[in-house]
Amino acid sequence: MAVAFKDKYYQTHFSENASVIMFVYGCMVGSWIVSELIRYPFYLCKFLEEKFPKAPSLQMPYTILYLRYTAFIFLYPIGFVIGETGGYIMLLKLLKTTSDTSWFVYDMPNSLNFIFRWNWFLYAYLFITAAGFLQLYSYMFTQRAKNLKIKNPKTKIH
Repeated sequence: MAVAFKDKYYQTHFSENASVIMFVYGCMVGSWIVSELIRYPFYLCKFLEEKFPKAPSLQMPYTILYLRYTAFIFLYPIGFVIGETGGYIMLLKLLKTTSDTSWFVYDMPNSLNFIFRWNWFLYAYLFITAAGFLQLYSYMFTQRAKNLKIKNPKTKIH
């Protein structure tokens, strides 16, 4: 297997794109931090609500419930589109700019009769994660509708 690591290509790529890399990393980590800051108070309130069901002061505040099922609308796309996809696009740009095309390539003929190319793997991974993101995102909208159902007090009970 031929693997080439040429430091000058990586140094040039990262020095030219340092601000973009920091923006992508900052968006990805920032959206993760905000989601954790919402998630753990939600879990704490849920635990206290189950442990002490008769204590009205320990019931789930609507603000935390609302944030838990609404913040994902902007946090998931920021984390996925800018963070995940942006990072892989920068890696693919790096792979295209290197003059040595044997970076993580396993060509035929070989004993396994198998070809592996890193950039093909990255394209397949991006496609799979995009499909998974859409499924997860639509599932969260379903959960939002189920958990934030506002009961209309004017409806008649028969």
